[in-house]
Amino acid sequence: MKSYKLIYSFLIASFLLGSCGHSSKDKNATLNEKKVALEKLIKQKNSIDESIRNLKKEIALLDSNEANNMNAKLVSISSVAIQPFNHYIDLRGRIDAENISYITPRGMGGQVKSL
Repeated sequence: MKSYKLIYSFLIASFLLGSCGHSSKDKNATLNEKKVALEKLIKQKNSIDESIRNLKKEIALLDSNEANNMNAKLVSISSVAIQPFNHYIDLRGRIDAENISYITPRGMGGQVKSL
């Protein structure tokens, strides 16, 4: 019975070790392929960007409205008229009545009843 357990544990261990290992050649091959694909895409992007810039320049030269619109500023006009101006403000505070102030200092004698 012990020999079967030893054989099964050896088979499981070898299976686990075999499944975890990958060939470094496969990794390097896929890595190199991905690097080449990335460089190719970057070159395509750069060529497309250059084409877009050239087309924008050509359009700006050919289209006079485009040149005028680039420097235009939006302005709105309203006529001057007499109309009521109402402005309200909300405040919070405390109101004390005048001439009824009694001030007494703490810890000292005396009371001020008028100014």
